[in-house]
Amino acid sequence: MKRGRKKQGEIVEKAVEKEEESKGSESYLGAANFETWIIGKYLDSDKFRFSVRILTANSIEESKDGEDKTILLISRIRNLMLLDLPVQDFPYTDLLMTALDRICWEEIASKRIEALEQDTSFWEEKTRREEKEKKDRERAEREAD
Repeated sequence: MKRGRKKQGEIVEKAVEKEEESKGSESYLGAANFETWIIGKYLDSDKFRFSVRILTANSIEESKDGEDKTILLISRIRNLMLLDLPVQDFPYTDLLMTALDRICWEEIASKRIEALEQDTSFWEEKTRREEKEKKDRERAEREAD
């Protein structure tokens, strides 16, 4: 029991130290603040990397219709994060929402848009995949007739 409390205390102390570091400067390891940095790392993890790349690609493509791709992507990534929140009536959810409100979503979206726009291999693979899917659909339609 004491060991668990000590471990929790160490975690809280580290979190407070990181928060103090981020308050003392305008950035945290190249990001606007600690919250932005940690969410950026989370979105780059294996769990979300593919989903975020697809959301980013869709935002880039759909923005050609006049909507700002950064705003579109911010909305999509934020919604993705909200889906991952625990649904409980505890203060933890309020604390998480407060932290999410501190994130510089524009920075998160801009970096992903810039990286994906420059990644020609992604766009080539996406085009190949779409062409294959189209051929498969056409073949299935011909076989159905």
